[in-house]
Amino acid sequence: MKLTRDQKRIRKSALFLALEKLVSEHRKGARVDDETALADIVGDLRHVADKLGADWDEVLRRAEDYYGEETREETNA
Repeated sequence: MKLTRDQKRIRKSALFLALEKLVSEHRKGARVDDETALADIVGDLRHVADKLGADWDEVLRRAEDYYGEETREETNA
């Protein structure tokens, strides 16, 4: 699937906003554990996927594949 410039911008923005939100929660001293903060971010990413019309199950499948590839590369490095 070829993405438009706006779709690429939205996806990149979503990632940075999600990371910023995680850091912000910790900086504010919010009393949430890492799993809660990460779960909130994943929920936010699902909203982004909905707005883009992406198949969430496919996103998760690919994410698992990418994670597996990246961790294998780190192990072999």
